[in-house]
Amino acid sequence: MDGKILVIDDESSMLAVIEAMLVNEDYEVKTFDKPLEGIEYYKQNGADIVISDIKMDLMNGINVLQQIKEINPDALVILITAYANAQDAFNALKIGAYDYIQKPFKMEKLRSVVKRALTVNKILFDSREENKKEESYVNFFSIITKNPVMTGLFDLVKKVSPSKTTILIQGESGTGKELFAKAIHMTSGREKEPFIAINCGALPENLLESELFGHVKGSFTGAVTDKDGLFTAAGNGTLFLDEISSLSFNLQSKLLRILQEKEMRPVGSVNTHPVLCRVIAATNVSLEEMIQKKTFREDLYYRLNIIPIEIPPLRERPDDLIILIKYFMKKMAPNKTLHFTPAAMNMLLEYNWPGNIRELENAIERITTICSEGEVKPEDLPTFIKKESAFTNLNTSGKVLSLKNFTAIAEGQYVLSVLQKFNNDKNRAAKELDVDIVTINRKLDRFDKLQNT
Repeated sequence: MDGKILVIDDESSMLAVIEAMLVNEDYEVKTFDKPLEGIEYYKQNGADIVISDIKMDLMNGINVLQQIKEINPDALVILITAYANAQDAFNALKIGAYDYIQKPFKMEKLRSVVKRALTVNKILFDSREENKKEESYVNFFSIITKNPVMTGLFDLVKKVSPSKTTILIQGESGTGKELFAKAIHMTSGREKEPFIAINCGALPENLLESELFGHVKGSFTGAVTDKDGLFTAAGNGTLFLDEISSLSFNLQSKLLRILQEKEMRPVGSVNTHPVLCRVIAATNVSLEEMIQKKTFREDLYYRLNIIPIEIPPLRERPDDLIILIKYFMKKMAPNKTLHFTPAAMNMLLEYNWPGNIRELENAIERITTICSEGEVKPEDLPTFIKKESAFTNLNTSGKVLSLKNFTAIAEGQYVLSVLQKFNNDKNRAAKELDVDIVTINRKLDRFDKLQNT
């Protein structure tokens, strides 16, 4: 694995341990027990990452950070300390430290931070290079990507779109299921016909039935005229049924008949009408699990799932993150020149993005609104991203915390990270942390109170 790493620590034993671990990972490592010598080496030779202890006799790690940043403002510096000092953490963040690790730590922790730092370093380098040339990504009907899984889905769309075969699009909220449905419509040869989308979870059953199938005059209170449903309105085009999982069993049965017989009966009518449109359905939940729980018809699932398209979530597409960030920033603030600090970019990469592209777009809109020009720092990021970052939670507000409150925040954040690792299983987390569940609950309660003050 490529990567040149400079380590500065006045404890020779710690230097030897860190060096051994990094060399074992095939990194090129240079170590110095005298900070000034390490800084001079960096000035002459550079490095992808600098790891420095904070508490050293000859020079404080904060000063090392400052001098390294003077040499290279984009340097990625990881600080290590045996003292959980809130002011040091805050100062390090303001100056531009990439991360902050407290002793004692497991080598796996440092290994993970180094690997992530190298990823950030590559992304920032690639981003600078791409600014010098034309962007290298695919824009497929407003779906932006350079991910091979996504481009493979584009190839599948082109193959299946000319037919009238039913398609089921699966993906988490915010992944772009409707964009895929529109792309299928636009490449189907029926792009001049209507594309109609409806969220099946947005209407109660009786209204949804009328909306989909239409109704005749007098079929229910308020039905003062005949009304065509969306299946009719879509004509020879495409009807996109989002959140198909929310359909009642009654409507599932009626949809199944439409897909099988290619005809439907409006509410209150005895006559059937032909259905000419193509149906594309989408879901953000597992229909297979719903079938097991007997809340979704198995026969309808197989009728819908003739051509499945599964969109990967953003967290599985880190190569797309920087492309999408730049795309949205250019779209929302074309006249601003903004770039992320390494620490801020690290936080964006570490965040899980449960809302996927939609959440990222909203985050970038906020950033481009509040930031004028220059650097985007960790404190400029939305609160929901900052809360996910263990480093930021050390202290990003600038407010000096008491040591007791600082420790409570650090402990609470660590407990949350352990709970996340074990899928919120408090028994397993308690065992791993060597405490009881009462202690976990108490620390989480204290953490919540401090976060909301």
